[in-house]
Amino acid sequence: MAAAAAAVKASAGVALPFLVLIWAARLPGDRWARIGKAAAASLMIVVTVYLSANWALGLPLTELPDLTAPMRIVDWLSMPTGVGQILHGILGWATGTDQDSFVAVTRPLGLVALAVVAARQWWLARAGGVEAVRQMAVALALTAVLSPTTLPWYFSWALAMAAALPWTTRTLSLLTAGSVLLMIVDYPDGHIGLSNWPYLTAGAAFATLAAVSLRHPDALHQLGPRPLLRHADPLEEAVKSWRQLLDPMHISRSFQLHVTRRDVNTTVGSRDPGARDSREKQP
Repeated sequence: MAAAAAAVKASAGVALPFLVLIWAARLPGDRWARIGKAAAASLMIVVTVYLSANWALGLPLTELPDLTAPMRIVDWLSMPTGVGQILHGILGWATGTDQDSFVAVTRPLGLVALAVVAARQWWLARAGGVEAVRQMAVALALTAVLSPTTLPWYFSWALAMAAALPWTTRTLSLLTAGSVLLMIVDYPDGHIGLSNWPYLTAGAAFATLAAVSLRHPDALHQLGPRPLLRHADPLEEAVKSWRQLLDPMHISRSFQLHVTRRDVNTTVGSRDPGARDSREKQP
């Protein structure tokens, strides 16, 4: 699936090295030997899937230069592009250089930074397992931030990988605010309102409301005063259940109830043998 995703969107290829580590952790042998085996097999799978997809769609390999088409999009969600725009706003009047010249310098620097931090995250994930999934999500988030071009839905790559990881309530609130804002900035007609600052301000207000509502029901107090919902602690509930099961009074009541039911069934059976026989014949 990851190979097919990379065939559709090249940025998905960032996840492939981390998937190699997850696969290698399940293989026997020395760590680096396992990583080598998993990497060789993964490379074969990726090449096969990519070539098969191109053959099935009738696309020649000469379509690869079209991967640079998104570079024509200029928006500040991309950190390198945003830095280039800021530098142009500060220094452009003095140097007489246009914005594209600044962006053309900061974007390659962003790609170098991305390569460095992605390699670092891969090294931290070398043990595989859950840590590899966590570092994969971080690498995908950094890919969205440091790529030459960033569109709002690029951040969903990291969210998809990190969905199964444990999160604190505070972190979930921040993710909720970011997700709502990134969804609102897309107009219904498909355009993006990243330059409409009044619209972005209103979107930030709604995003903040969504984040607050995650922790406080009825954040606008439209339903009147009400107590906050208390989320049960699974460990606390489990301990409470075991204490109840081991409580002598609970055991005594359960035993008495069992004896009472047995006596009632015995009495009914002795008074009505036909009913007892019919119960015994039932499957």
